[in-house]
Amino acid sequence: MAKQSTQELTFLDSRFKILVATDCHLGYEAKCKRAQEFDSIITFEEILKTAKDRNVDFVLLAGDLFHDAKPSQRIVLESMNLLKKYCTGNKAIPFEFLSNPEDIFPNKAVNYEDPNLNISVPVFSIHGNHDNPSFESTGTLDILMASGFINYFGKWNNLKEINVTPMIFQKGASLLAIYGLGNLTEQRLSRLLREGKVHFLRPSNLDNCFNILVLHQNRARHAENEYIEEDRFPSWFHLIIWGHEHECRISPEEIQCREGGYYDICQPGSSVATSLSEGESVPKHIGLLFIEKDHYKMNAIKLKTVRPFIFRDIFLPEIIEKGYCDFSNEGIIEYIDDYILNTAIPAGVRMLSGHEEQPKKPLIRLRIFYTQDNHVVDVSQLSHKYSDLVSNVNDMILFKRYRKGQPKKVKNDHFDDITEDITECFQNRSNDPLEWTKTVQSGINKYFEKHESMLKVMSLAGLNEATHRFVIAGDDEAFAQVMEHQMKKSIDYLMTKDFEVNQESVMEELQKYRETRLAASGEDEELRELQEMLNDPVQRNVLKLKTAKVMDTSSDNAGGTGTGRGGRRGRGRGRGAAGEAGSTSGTRGRAGRSRGKPALNVSVIRDPSPGRGDGSDEADTKAFRRFAAPSNQPNTSTIRVSKSQKSIYCHSSDSE
Repeated sequence: MAKQSTQELTFLDSRFKILVATDCHLGYEAKCKRAQEFDSIITFEEILKTAKDRNVDFVLLAGDLFHDAKPSQRIVLESMNLLKKYCTGNKAIPFEFLSNPEDIFPNKAVNYEDPNLNISVPVFSIHGNHDNPSFESTGTLDILMASGFINYFGKWNNLKEINVTPMIFQKGASLLAIYGLGNLTEQRLSRLLREGKVHFLRPSNLDNCFNILVLHQNRARHAENEYIEEDRFPSWFHLIIWGHEHECRISPEEIQCREGGYYDICQPGSSVATSLSEGESVPKHIGLLFIEKDHYKMNAIKLKTVRPFIFRDIFLPEIIEKGYCDFSNEGIIEYIDDYILNTAIPAGVRMLSGHEEQPKKPLIRLRIFYTQDNHVVDVSQLSHKYSDLVSNVNDMILFKRYRKGQPKKVKNDHFDDITEDITECFQNRSNDPLEWTKTVQSGINKYFEKHESMLKVMSLAGLNEATHRFVIAGDDEAFAQVMEHQMKKSIDYLMTKDFEVNQESVMEELQKYRETRLAASGEDEELRELQEMLNDPVQRNVLKLKTAKVMDTSSDNAGGTGTGRGGRRGRGRGRGAAGEAGSTSGTRGRAGRSRGKPALNVSVIRDPSPGRGDGSDEADTKAFRRFAAPSNQPNTSTIRVSKSQKSIYCHSSDSE
């Protein structure tokens, strides 16, 4: 494997110079309740300006450029203005792109080869979990690529088997292959890796490529199957740029692969703090990556426009024991007040870099560990006192119960402390210790274990998956579409049964159906089915249309009477108008370009989705809500990957 060079790389005409960054989270400020107006935009401008000033060949981003899948128009406009300012101009591109762009990019082209554009600093980016376009066929990165500002790669289009085609660059005697894998759910990617269904296609006619993998996944082990094992990838990779984890670990770490051999992992971390966790308080950096043949060097560049962030732990039992404060409420408040004024704020001042654009008001997080409930005091008066000096006055202080012998938490990343932001709203002040849930989903599970009869149509797996997507990626349509999907399945089940149609009997049948499907397939299988539905833009568009029609018809027919009546027996068939046939078609990848470069022929096509039957979806849904069951089979569509003809790539190594 290639090692970091301890010497300066010599042949400038063969040396790649790449600026590496990840997790810029543009637009994060709109989601938080802190005085952070343009932090992400300010730092993103510093990143692009550094790329221009350092005369890099290109910028490589490892996901989460945006904080939302659908950012505001203001944020998109700001990002486009910055990309135009720093990445366009008359400058020769000193390297050649050898791959066929049609196999890599959604719009089939690389921007700096477009004769209608003047690109001086190309930007290449995968998507992360926040700007993941999987919920829609088009995402913000697609729009930026169509506008000519970035090159969006690593967009997968098959959830059952993934072929990762590399971007091949040549500069003098150096060859560079960059593989991009946009974010997938950890459960799915873990399963695909275990089953050997993630294939990294290697060039069969090019030797001595320096191989880089760019991905955006959990690296820290949060729960079973909720992370990607860092030794899982093929040993012929030289370097992995790991996005998603916000703690900066910019210095490459050598990892021994399970198949033997080694590669290095570089974790740049985020450029803006999106949570008040310990990992986010580590100084933020970007990387300047030099590559020449099979050697590389990563130089860390500290960002100067990042808002100061002070993270401290205070253990009240120790403080009181040492006599620094008494155990009264007034004494505890006085100590915390003094710590903020004379320790935390001065520490923030020392973090100022002198950059004129750096925000001056710091973020402060004090975790106050206590053992006695009467030590949890009201600190709202401190919020008013420091409103002009601290940017997050409303969540500066978090009280946490400390139990003797409790191990110190290992510093990881911002996800380790997400629950602290949640429990901050539900501080435990009772004498009985509460069993705090570690995730929102586990809280939902605990509740419905005691009230399981409340769920008739919406499954627990569906509720949790919709919650996860709403919180993590801002997918505000997940709940409605999961509900629509599961209502349709329930209707289809009821159609097969012969029973007295009234509210009580329908509820009984739905309860039987719920128990039957759990016994037959279990929650894991149901979860996989839901994830496939939510990740399929074709199915989601169909559900979106159905939901919209139901809303329209329900508003038009408010107060109308139903057609189903109690005492009626037998199975019925809906007689609604015929629905329009939904179809999605695609074209095969075209042949290699005429400029004599090797082509990558991995073509993805979609089968047209079959038309619907003679029952209208809106009629079905209305009838279901009236406890009748006329319906036809649900609309379905399939996605398949065509065989690759005459590809120069071979499956020389899979993920196992």
